[in-house]
Amino acid sequence: MYASSLAQLFYAVAAYKKLADQGISQSKIESDIEAMLAENDYEAANRVVDFVTGTESGDELTGGDFKAFKRQRNVVNRYFRDLGFENFNVNQKFWTDTPSPRDLQLLGKPLSQNYEHSNRVTANQVAALAYLIDREAIVSPQACQKIKSYCSRHVDQAKIGALAGIAAGLPRGAKMWGVKGFTRQNYNEVAVVDLPNGSRYVLAVLSRYQQRPNNFATQVSRIAAHRAMMKTGDDERTEYVPQTALSGASQ
Repeated sequence: MYASSLAQLFYAVAAYKKLADQGISQSKIESDIEAMLAENDYEAANRVVDFVTGTESGDELTGGDFKAFKRQRNVVNRYFRDLGFENFNVNQKFWTDTPSPRDLQLLGKPLSQNYEHSNRVTANQVAALAYLIDREAIVSPQACQKIKSYCSRHVDQAKIGALAGIAAGLPRGAKMWGVKGFTRQNYNEVAVVDLPNGSRYVLAVLSRYQQRPNNFATQVSRIAAHRAMMKTGDDERTEYVPQTALSGASQ
């Protein structure tokens, strides 16, 4: 499904991987990573894309120049394929207006809701990535800690607004970190949730609607939280409730 801002989580990991490979512990790009994740800042996100891929937007390219551009833009895809991810795409920038000519080339044919090669991930994939980050099992513990801090959400504050999503389905005292994004047709969110009873789980909700946004993510969140809160001390306790990742299409 169309990834919207969830693709930013992949780019945050890839950016810290590049910094680690270059032996850089601190960089100015980190302020863009923070703005991308904490504020959903598309300009900052696109600077992160340029940093990770070594490319820039601009006029149309031809022949070998476009092939080289395309190969560089696929660097994040290759990294996550090496980690076992399949049938996904995160080689595109984030746009609120018309993409640049060469970005339009990379996007391919226009479709009814997006483009042939738009960023696409599944709920399971983004939930798996959130799990790895939360367990500090990708790139480095320090990188994962920074990403989690940028994505931290105060649940009571996050409940405010028309598209409160997962936060609105959580009980008092819950904590979470996560990323969400939406368009006129999609609402997508992934979060790692801590409940007052000690239950902990990953929830990813990717939804599509035809007319207007709705509270599907909140409904799923409320169900997941209720089930986790019903666990008793007699249940076998693990740090994580089995990974929850749902995709939904609502009309």
